[in-house]
Amino acid sequence: MEGPWDEGSKTMTLSGTMIDPSTGRECEVKETFKIVGDNIQLMEMYGPDPKTGKQFKTMTIKFTRKK
Repeated sequence: MEGPWDEGSKTMTLSGTMIDPSTGRECEVKETFKIVGDNIQLMEMYGPDPKTGKQFKTMTIKFTRKK
């Protein structure tokens, strides 16, 4: 996956391809990584719906620094 870093929004948007485990075919995927603050980061992943092929959010992970 590759993509640019946007300093204004503190977000990196990555795009690439992978093998879809449900179909065995190559598909397009996207991931965003955002720095929300000094102690919180968000990562979201998007992939294709096996039935329609349209992208949808498959996962959100919130990273919180332990204090």
